[in-house]
Amino acid sequence: MLTYFEDYHAGDEHITPTRTITAADIAAFATLTGDHHPLHLDSTFAQTTLFGERIAHGLFGLALVNGLAYRTIIDETFVVAFLGLNWTFSGPLRIGDSVQARVTIAECRASRHPTRGIVREHILLTNQHGETIQHGDFTFLVQRQPIA
Repeated sequence: MLTYFEDYHAGDEHITPTRTITAADIAAFATLTGDHHPLHLDSTFAQTTLFGERIAHGLFGLALVNGLAYRTIIDETFVVAFLGLNWTFSGPLRIGDSVQARVTIAECRASRHPTRGIVREHILLTNQHGETIQHGDFTFLVQRQPIA
């Protein structure tokens, strides 16, 4: 598990466990966010779309990436702040898809504050067929190891 800034190294790759998307996940996300678009919740409507079936919210996939990474790679105790993201939705997230994230440390650099560093991760969210359905970069501020 990555903890302090010094534990991050550009080029390192980490794979999260998989998570299978359910209809209940989509309904819960719709309730939480208030996004009740019929593409996500109405099978009859969704059949008339280019996807031909209900799909998950794109932001649900983004939220999953964050949770998968924090559960398996990053020790959130040492993350000071999430600084931003650059994200692309490149394919549908379907009910029954098993997804996982491939996290590559893209950049590590010092911040203006000597007790913190900045880490940028490049992330691919892929389904069980190896198709990339979302991708982009997360940037965050990480605590540096205390100097003894």
